[in-house]
Amino acid sequence: MPKPKPITPAVAKAVYKMREENQSYAKIANLFGYSVAWVQYVLKHFNAKGERVLTSNYKNPKALVPPSGAEASADGGLLNHGAPSTSANGELEEESKVVKGKKKAANKKKEIAKGEHVPSVPASLGLALDFNRDFMNAQYGLSPQQDAGARMRIRPAVATDCPEICSLIYELAHYQGFPTGPQMTADRLRQDGFPEPSSGQKPLYFALVAHDIQINKVVGYAIFYHFYSTWRGKAMYLEDIYVQPAYRRHGVGRRLLGRVCKTALDDGCDQMRLAVLRDNMGANDFYETLGMDNITLTDGWQFGKFETAALQSLAQMG
Repeated sequence: MPKPKPITPAVAKAVYKMREENQSYAKIANLFGYSVAWVQYVLKHFNAKGERVLTSNYKNPKALVPPSGAEASADGGLLNHGAPSTSANGELEEESKVVKGKKKAANKKKEIAKGEHVPSVPASLGLALDFNRDFMNAQYGLSPQQDAGARMRIRPAVATDCPEICSLIYELAHYQGFPTGPQMTADRLRQDGFPEPSSGQKPLYFALVAHDIQINKVVGYAIFYHFYSTWRGKAMYLEDIYVQPAYRRHGVGRRLLGRVCKTALDDGCDQMRLAVLRDNMGANDFYETLGMDNITLTDGWQFGKFETAALQSLAQMG
């Protein structure tokens, strides 16, 4: 788990400015990508000038940054970072340290029984401003301190990811200069990659996604599948790998590719093939730096395809 970043004076002043404009806790939390409790935490431990304010619970200024061990409990409470808890209506609970310690267990039971879950503060306090960067900079003079790699989770795709993967497929095609090329739909992706168990059909491909956990968005994907080499046996083919431009240069593409390679090795493959556009020098250099052999240049292999009309014509000869 990445070490959380400190709350900078610029961030604290921006929070205060928004509150002076009578913006709600929820709206501020949404703009920063955190919970209402995080907003209250900033307001309690920082002043309008962005300066830290020592409280009875914090004798050490460094303690004002939630430690990396901060986690949300199973019932949604806050543990080990001293951030203020909130009730269901968002009001700050001001209890003395002694009373709070005595009532901690009882309060949690009451919250669970009433369904009043305390909002949690994210373990990482790096800013997640991707979707509102320009607004935040223009209105509050903030310079986003992003760590896209730390926010990213590389995981196997699930059926509900298909609409976002499909959108990224079209985005990749447009990026490559073929905006009208894809004829894919989210339903077809779902049917081919996540068939119903009762259908007896096996998935036609594997898929991984890069998921930004702070804004709950799929920002990259990889699709790959097995093929058979008459020289080497079982092998893997990487059909697509793509990361949105805003998330590049944070190691996300390398992590995706690494997971694909690990899957290939775990499945008994000893090679993986892929196709790269000749004019995409950035991609060619990227893959060659990581060990790809350009067999078009070294061995003279030409990559081709038979379209539907050719298939139909040739099928009549069979």
